Amino acid sequence: TVHMERFYLDGKQWEYIIRTYLPKLKIFRLYMDLAADDCNQIEEYVDRLLNSFRSSFWLEEHQWYVRCHWEKMPESKGWPGIVLTTLPSRINRSGILSSSCYRSTCPDDNVYNSYDHVEVLSYARFFHLHSFLFPNLHHLDLKDPVNDEFWSHVFNLQKLRILTFYADKQYDHPENELQLLLNRMPNLHTLELCLDEDEIEYKLFSNLKHDSIRCLDFAHYTFNREECEILIHIQLGQKCGVLMLSIKHLDDILQLINQLRNLRSLKIRLLQDKDSLLISSENELNDWLTLHLPSICDFRIYHDSMDIFSRYHFFYVWIR
Repeated sequence: TVHMERFYLDGKQWEYIIRTYLPKLKIFRLYMDLAADDCNQIEEYVDRLLNSFRSSFWLEEHQWYVRCHWEKMPESKGWPGIVLTTLPSRINRSGILSSSCYRSTCPDDNVYNSYDHVEVLSYARFFHLHSFLFPNLHHLDLKDPVNDEFWSHVFNLQKLRILTFYADKQYDHPENELQLLLNRMPNLHTLELCLDEDEIEYKLFSNLKHDSIRCLDFAHYTFNREECEILIHIQLGQKCGVLMLSIKHLDDILQLINQLRNLRSLKIRLLQDKDSLLISSENELNDWLTLHLPSICDFRIYHDSMDIFSRYHFFYVWIR
């Protein structure tokens, strides 16, 4: 197995190396990530590269086929990337497969289209699924509504453990869409719900149901007091063991800890604004948590490098 980036060898060079130094080689797995010399001539570049893997050594003696994935950018001033792999592919990153073009040395370009090693798939409207299949997904990241084409490629979600769902105004009824997805994922463990606060309220999702979800990541949306109360009484909340949440009112965590009977850990992002209890320093937060948290709780305050404007305080709570 060879993994190369920014430096590559073509098929003739690999043939020489294998014939000369590895004549008994039976299995050859190759991954090369390279850039075209001229973005306006990228297809010609890909053809030359693939042709170097079309000798009798590759196609007849060993039947080692390769496939190229690349982004077609004829007017781009950048240097579009090309990924070349042997088939069957061991690519494990879906971003590579979203490239708009692919071509192989296999006589039938639709053979070897099952990407068994891709465990994380990030799907958006611009993602080109082609005829690829993804039978072993563990994490599905949905940025746009799915359609019938999507289900013809992602037909097995039995192994899925994590779902990240982005909801905004492009959905007519995002809560229905999400419930239909959850119904197809019997072994799901973690639901990450990313809501556009200017367009959608959490209340829409208060009737979601699922038997195996134990981790909820709602940190991308700031819950008010009413929404925390809703979360406490829904099925997902009552089954939750790990909760990641953004809140406005610090004392809401006391309700969560006391009423979510299966809760074992919290990761909290506390928003600082004019309507909430102002915590001006980390020391104040430490004092408040020490005074108010139940004795069965431990906590740790931490810093998030992404919060450059310090609008939030961050802390963990563990329940023994």
